[in-house]
Amino acid sequence: MNKKGGIYRVSALFAIFLVITIPITNSAVTEVKAYGGTDNIEGIIRQTDFISFVVNTNTNLTNTEIFLNDNIPFDDCYPFAGGTECRLLYPPGLGTTEFQRGFFYQIRSTKGDAAEGRLLVDNLGPEIALARFKEQTRNKVIFDLTVLDYASIRGDTDSCSGIAAITAEGKAPLNPVTPSGCRYESELEFANDFSDGRQTLSFIAFDRFGNPATPRSVVFDIDGTGPEFVEGSMRLVDSRGFPVYRTNGQDSVLTLEVRLTSDEYDKVTADLSEFDGSTRAIGKCSGQTCTWEVPLSIDTSGTTTFSISFEAEDEVGNVGTFTGTWPLTIDNDGPVFLTMEAFDRNGNQLNTSDGNLILGRYTQIVVTLDDSSGFNPQNIYLDLRHLGLGIVPAKSCTGNQCYFEIRLLGSGYLPGTIRTSLDSRDILGNPSLSALSIDIMVDVDDPEFLNFSYSPVEPTIKTDLELKVKVRDATSTPRVKMDAKDISDATYPVEMPCLQDDPDSTVYNCKYTVTNLINKYQEGDIKLEIFDRAGNTHDEIIEVTTFYYEGEVEPDLFTHGPPLPKPRTVDRFLASAADVTLFIEVPLISQVEGAQILDMNVDCSNSSAVLTGSASLIGKNSTSPMIVIQGNSEYFGSEDRSTIPVVCNLLLKVRGRGQLYELWEREEIATRFSLFGFPTGHIDSQIEAKVDDIVDSINQNTKDMEALQKIYDISDTICSIAKPMGIVNGILQGLRTTLAAIACSLDWLASIPELIWKPVCIVTSLMHLITITAIWNPSPVDIYFWPPSALGYMVYNMCAFHYCRWCDPMTIINTGTGLIGDIGGLVSPYDAADPSYATGPDEADRSYWGWGDWSRSPGSEGPEISFEYESPSPPPPRPQPVNPPVLAVFTYTEEDYEQYPWLDPSPGPTAIAVADIQLENKKSDIGIQGYMSFNSVTNSLTNAWSDWDMDLTIGDNRWTLSDTGSALYNFPEGSLDVPPEWWINPYISRYNAESCLCVDGILFSVEKEKRIKCMQIKCIEEHAKVGLPTDSCDIAAQERNCLYVEGAPYYYTSGHFWDGYFENMLEGFMEDIVNQMFNVIGIACKIFKTIPTQSFTDCAAIACGSSWGNLCMISMATQWIMSIDDTMNSLFASPPEKDLGSDNPCDGIEGIE
Repeated sequence: MNKKGGIYRVSALFAIFLVITIPITNSAVTEVKAYGGTDNIEGIIRQTDFISFVVNTNTNLTNTEIFLNDNIPFDDCYPFAGGTECRLLYPPGLGTTEFQRGFFYQIRSTKGDAAEGRLLVDNLGPEIALARFKEQTRNKVIFDLTVLDYASIRGDTDSCSGIAAITAEGKAPLNPVTPSGCRYESELEFANDFSDGRQTLSFIAFDRFGNPATPRSVVFDIDGTGPEFVEGSMRLVDSRGFPVYRTNGQDSVLTLEVRLTSDEYDKVTADLSEFDGSTRAIGKCSGQTCTWEVPLSIDTSGTTTFSISFEAEDEVGNVGTFTGTWPLTIDNDGPVFLTMEAFDRNGNQLNTSDGNLILGRYTQIVVTLDDSSGFNPQNIYLDLRHLGLGIVPAKSCTGNQCYFEIRLLGSGYLPGTIRTSLDSRDILGNPSLSALSIDIMVDVDDPEFLNFSYSPVEPTIKTDLELKVKVRDATSTPRVKMDAKDISDATYPVEMPCLQDDPDSTVYNCKYTVTNLINKYQEGDIKLEIFDRAGNTHDEIIEVTTFYYEGEVEPDLFTHGPPLPKPRTVDRFLASAADVTLFIEVPLISQVEGAQILDMNVDCSNSSAVLTGSASLIGKNSTSPMIVIQGNSEYFGSEDRSTIPVVCNLLLKVRGRGQLYELWEREEIATRFSLFGFPTGHIDSQIEAKVDDIVDSINQNTKDMEALQKIYDISDTICSIAKPMGIVNGILQGLRTTLAAIACSLDWLASIPELIWKPVCIVTSLMHLITITAIWNPSPVDIYFWPPSALGYMVYNMCAFHYCRWCDPMTIINTGTGLIGDIGGLVSPYDAADPSYATGPDEADRSYWGWGDWSRSPGSEGPEISFEYESPSPPPPRPQPVNPPVLAVFTYTEEDYEQYPWLDPSPGPTAIAVADIQLENKKSDIGIQGYMSFNSVTNSLTNAWSDWDMDLTIGDNRWTLSDTGSALYNFPEGSLDVPPEWWINPYISRYNAESCLCVDGILFSVEKEKRIKCMQIKCIEEHAKVGLPTDSCDIAAQERNCLYVEGAPYYYTSGHFWDGYFENMLEGFMEDIVNQMFNVIGIACKIFKTIPTQSFTDCAAIACGSSWGNLCMISMATQWIMSIDDTMNSLFASPPEKDLGSDNPCDGIEGIE
């Protein structure tokens, strides 16, 4: 059978071959197909496969009628689909080479038709052209894959067995490969069972014949980690995003929040079963944050902890989980008020001991609550309706306390109650269920600052500053807080201790010592805050200037001008009787701007030999202080010295340049006092001889007894006044002058003209002694009917001064004429330190008066100069005049009140009429009368005359004085001590020359333009009456006849405050009487000398400076008494009513007829 079969197959193959190669006629071989091996793949075989040929014909053929390649018959033929199908199994072993590229064959039938075909041998495997990782999805990993299958030639993919399978290291793809030709290009999916991280996968492919492809590996990363949550990021927040730890748990909605580390997630879910029952609620996510709204409805207060689980899944299915917790306190209870306290603006508590509150103008109330949920100030209320403020919210809340500010205006608040309001709610909205109330009192009156003081007033680092403050409060003890850090390095503020004046007083004295002062010149502030128990405050600032302290540095802030000794010359006669009071005025000059003198002392111990007692100061608070010293009578009354030097040290406590100096500045004050005259007991030999002549004349001459009788009456009166005053004994025993002894011891009169010298001599000596007693050694004196008192003493001094020293050389010295030399022992006032004094008389004066050579050097004693003096015959006697009165009128100005604040500015004049020596109706009468207005404001004098308008009757005429000024002296009631400012010091003061004219030496205040002609007429008339030349009545003569020096007239004053204050006062006081006295003496001098062109100054210089001075003065006074009664009466008569507009230049001129 096998053989048959074999033959069959050969026959068939042969038959096919024949068909193919030989054209078949009359038959129809329509198709030839070859299949390889068991795979039965058309046209392709394995190299080892058997080949199966299938021939389709359109006629029925047998296997003997069909051949392969002409000689190989087919094994079998059978009918198929209208034709014949023949099969031939071609054995293997046909040879590899011929099958590599293809095997061409031919099928022939015996009928002559044939068909050709081709058969390929597939001996090459597939090629993996592309294998790469594409993506990772939720459950699989996808690769892009391209596989090419080849048969026998690479690059020929038109015919192949086809791709049978693709595998990856044993992993089967989820989408198996379906062979479909020679090319496979698609995605290959594998199950995602890879581990997380870097992976490698090797792919291999097979064709249908089992030919494998070369493996190809792919490296790729697998993400196997799910999303991560931020640890601890879960929280519950409110609508504003703030975390919620406490809530009221009623009908509230919170937001659950969680955060992830990145936004690479697909969804996030939460288990909200603890809130609303949902188990997998998907959150609303934005970025890395996911949220869920969760409702709360919890009735019970307390704290619970919520535990929530979260799950996050990414795009590939990775899942991350997280469980978070959050504590939440449920508070359904409202605020509970515990305490209420009150504080002032400084934090001082205003609660009383019984728990009540004291409210001031400003109060802060603090309410403490028992609720830790927190408070909104706008929801905590205080009921202040009792104070008219309504229900007010808290200003702020901190912790468990809320703060309220209360400001009260006005007054009239009554005690009452304030309470918390039930409208108050905590921050969760829970209402308060109870109110807290407290009783209150109200005090809105501020404490009152009264005054302060501190010492020292110039503080430095060497001294602490003691501050004293006086305050007042009607309801409580005030407290004073002080801040002095501007001037001190100590710690401030501090509280000043305060003590009550007395238990019932509302005034408190507070004191504190400021230490650690800053060493600096500066103006600083001490700030005071004064507050009472209700917190009412009063702020005060005290300005304090501190001074720099450099150590013990001697200051040099001031210097001084030339010292001014007063008097410049001292009468040896006065000084020898008693220690003399002397004055040195020191003009101080500041060398540093703003320098001040705080205190002043004086030390004259360097001149202790010539002084007695201690020196003192007048005007210590001025820059022109006056040193007061007592000259030792042993030195100042000595004939052996012409000058006495005095050296004092003026000690000044000063500040300047921003410093307060500890050491005193020392200014050495050196000056000298000149001496003149003779000491007590000295009797000039020429005077003594002349007195002998006078006594002889008195005993021999008996003419003109009537005139002598009048003079005798005068002398009796004067002496009768002098004796009760103790003056006569003083003259006889103290002065021992021969002239005084003769004058007051003659008890009988002879008819000798020289007896007229007696009263003048008495007056001269008497007044000279009064000057010694009253001026240079001040003490209250019982003068006749006048009791010892300040007023009487003042009147006494003024009276004494103005009626005494007619022949005092100081009158001439202080005028500055320089006509006094060393005449008869008189010492010149010339001082080298003061060149303002003249060096001596000019040549004409020396030749006229017979003076010798002027060879005196400055500061030394010149030679004694003597000259002969012949008295001319006196003119006929004149009727006796009446002495003019002396009136003191004191006047103030605005500047005076500013300079002397101790003066009493009360309205109403105060004045003194000091002395009136009258000879009326030829009857001797002398008296000292005092007038002073009564000041009803100060009640300064109880026994004074209150009538100011006073009348002085002189002869048949009446003189009324009514033009007065305001007060100068207000004497304290009962005062016996005279202030140093009232001490009298003689000096010469200028008078306004433009308003003065002089008639026969009598000085008047006049309207110059209106009166000049009248004065000239009166001058001519009066000169004619006494036989004087009238050519001296021109303007030049008028100036010479008055007491003029350098174009300005001078008059003698009673005294002054050392700054020249009396100059203003003296216009009323001295204008009339003093100049009358001097100039009347000048007239007498001219009559006596018959030298009308010479002034009284010249005459007095000779009279008072020569050895015959007393005789000259007596002669001058005698001529005056005997000759000018008519003139004086006419001058002091009341003026008639006249038309001021008449042609007579004298019409309307007061005091001139």
